[in-house]
Amino acid sequence: MRRERAAAWLAVPMFAATVAVWQIGVALGHVPAWLLPAPAGVAATLWQARAVLWPNAATTLVETLLGFGLAVALGIVLAVAIHLSPLLRRIAVPWIVVSQTVPLLAFAPLLAVWFGFGLLPKVLVVFLVAFFPVVVDLADALRTTDPDMTRLVRTMGASRLAVLWLVELPAALPGLASGVRLTAAYAVAGAVVAEWTGASSGLGNWMLQSSSQFETAQTFAAIVLVSAMGVALYLAVGLAERLALPWTRPEQALGEATAAAPASP
Repeated sequence: MRRERAAAWLAVPMFAATVAVWQIGVALGHVPAWLLPAPAGVAATLWQARAVLWPNAATTLVETLLGFGLAVALGIVLAVAIHLSPLLRRIAVPWIVVSQTVPLLAFAPLLAVWFGFGLLPKVLVVFLVAFFPVVVDLADALRTTDPDMTRLVRTMGASRLAVLWLVELPAALPGLASGVRLTAAYAVAGAVVAEWTGASSGLGNWMLQSSSQFETAQTFAAIVLVSAMGVALYLAVGLAERLALPWTRPEQALGEATAAAPASP
């Protein structure tokens, strides 16, 4: 565990070194700002354009959170339904897989045509991007629950729903957490793609406008904000997992086992 934490902290100096190499390379190579801005120029743009960037970032964040919440909620419902009904599994799983093979950039404009250029089509695009990991990870976790524990509860007279609630869902929570983490990573990108297909605000719209005007520093500033949103959402989900499922952490489980062990005479 200490090695994992040390490796995680190595990401900070590696990121700083990458930024430094980028800054020096642009300066020594005399690269024009419209082609590749220096990190200092991107940082300056983040501050100078904050009055416009932050409202656009707020729009993208709202779309992301709504789509993310919808993906998690409906993904859980669909995974449980698939687990309970083999017939539904045979019907729904092929359609779920097909939904992930359709190029999003081809489908998102249709949602804009059907539902307009408001909030709804963006939320639906985020949902379509993000619900798949929740469904797959939770359904697999439910399916691989310890059969001995399930049979034990059934022999005690528990109904099918009681087995689901008392045994299968608690055992599947780590799998659900993994799916939600992946969903968090995809959600922000889905919101940006949705804005590319038609929007009056948002960081995706800001990227398109900046790129068309060769304002590359503004485009990079939007990319920085999008990346920061994705990382923050991913870390927030990870923190919620650590607080809600402490037994999934090896060091926590070891500490609890040590505390529960009887003292030697």
